[in-house]
Amino acid sequence: EIKVNNSILRCKVRSGIIIRKIFAENSKIVLNFDSDFAIVYDEVYSKGNVEYKVYGRVGEVYHYFKLIPLENSSVTSKVKNFVEKHLVSIGVIFIPENSVNSSGSLEKYFLMKEKASVVSFPILDVLNSTSKAFHSSKTLKLEEDQIFYLNIKGLKPSKIEELILEDFLKE
Repeated sequence: EIKVNNSILRCKVRSGIIIRKIFAENSKIVLNFDSDFAIVYDEVYSKGNVEYKVYGRVGEVYHYFKLIPLENSSVTSKVKNFVEKHLVSIGVIFIPENSVNSSGSLEKYFLMKEKASVVSFPILDVLNSTSKAFHSSKTLKLEEDQIFYLNIKGLKPSKIEELILEDFLKE
């Protein structure tokens, strides 16, 4: 159990299994992947305005997060991952019956190598009629022929990927 109040919680994930229950008030939670293999489960109860940001490079990652805004609260999430192998991303905005005037938004962006795969489930579960929730998701492929074209123009493949990732992953 983690409590965050009017601050930023940063976590860098290299590998392993992480299971967290987070109580956040007017805070930001930042999850930075630089991982070959990881399983991450986050359950976030938000009071006030809370941001949940996820970004970075993933090899094989299974990421489940459930964002629960409490009464008169909002939670926003933005996920940006560069996928080298395989990613399963399940994001849930859950607004219970007693969370009146609450809101949640879920944005997911994935850039993947040519042979990588992404399975993404954005889920909205709103049980209160005074609350609202939104989601979006976009998956882009880093095509080998694009890298080849830039390579023949004089850029090295490693530099091309570095430039693309730098632009894609910036906040």
